[in-house]
Amino acid sequence: MRLSTTLAIVLAVGGAAAPAARADSYGDLLNQFNEIVFGNVVSGSETEGRAVIGGSLTQSGSANYCFQTSDGSGPCGNASLAATTPQVGSISVGAANRSFGALTVYGNVSGSGVNASKGNIFIGGTNTGALSLTTNSQTAFVATQGTSAAVGGNGNLVYGAKTAGTTPASQNGTVAQGTFVLPSFATTFQTPLQGLSTYLSSMTGIAQGTSNTFNATPTTIAGTAVTVYNVLGSNLPTVLQNASFNLNGAQTVVINVTGAVGSLSTNLNTFAGQDRVIWNFVGQGSLTLPSWAGTILAPSSALTLNGVSQGDVVAASLTQGSNEIHNYAFTGDLSFVTATTGGSSLPAVPEPGTLAVLAVGLGALGLVRRGSRRIVDRSADIFISIWH
Repeated sequence: MRLSTTLAIVLAVGGAAAPAARADSYGDLLNQFNEIVFGNVVSGSETEGRAVIGGSLTQSGSANYCFQTSDGSGPCGNASLAATTPQVGSISVGAANRSFGALTVYGNVSGSGVNASKGNIFIGGTNTGALSLTTNSQTAFVATQGTSAAVGGNGNLVYGAKTAGTTPASQNGTVAQGTFVLPSFATTFQTPLQGLSTYLSSMTGIAQGTSNTFNATPTTIAGTAVTVYNVLGSNLPTVLQNASFNLNGAQTVVINVTGAVGSLSTNLNTFAGQDRVIWNFVGQGSLTLPSWAGTILAPSSALTLNGVSQGDVVAASLTQGSNEIHNYAFTGDLSFVTATTGGSSLPAVPEPGTLAVLAVGLGALGLVRRGSRRIVDRSADIFISIWH
């Protein structure tokens, strides 16, 4: 089925009152996204959870996005994403987090083998890659601002521009021309996470030295049991040798790594409580990691993964190679960050009412008739116009 329609989506910002933000909006960011990269990604493998990329994605080899979760937590697990997944909303409220899609690329997509198992793919630029959707839901779609190659598998295609007047084909789904608005990447992801890293690095921590034993001694901060360690990058090879972790009830463990790290080769294998541990690589320009466990927070780093990442990845840019990023969703508590700063020294995670929303789905495409029709969703002030 092919539709020669134009579909436009506009959000009237500021109409409805925004839902109250969760106290732990920074924790939500890490819980809801398995991969957040500020710049470009060159990948030869897959990401089990949801990914958002501020630059472009070059994919070599088959890769699935948002198809499972290794420990049963977070989105992309056993249950499908909510039926409202076509909405792009704020990441500060849990329900809206699940509306951001399986894979969002603010730049271009090229290469082959990109597949979203659950949810949608949003592309801010053009798509010359071989994309497919294997979700069983026909409401899933690929939406691109620019031109797009054909989309395989189930689902629909919404594209912003044509190539030489041609209309791309989409297997088993509808094709429509339309536009959408992605929220500011810098405001939504980059600035908050850079601020989070800076704040965590300023906390007084336990000097780890060359010890390979992390025996947490939690301190209660604004109701959260927190332990912070300081590790020199030059000591990491020794620290990682047969490393052991005992969280002792800590809800969040922060390991601040300062000083040059360079290229590491000692693997850090999975351990109990890793979903509550953040490795905060402070000011690392170039960083190469082997197999790793726990959240990697490296907002200044050109990160190369030479092994499997067992947890979330945040980086300035990413070269993934053939190693997978596994979806161990962050379950720690970062509400103490907002509570102790009062929101004054950290950029706030945006509220839902301040962001543009995309609300396109098979239901909306099915409403196309001769003439025009406007749908108004008062809960989010979303105005959708569909016309020939």
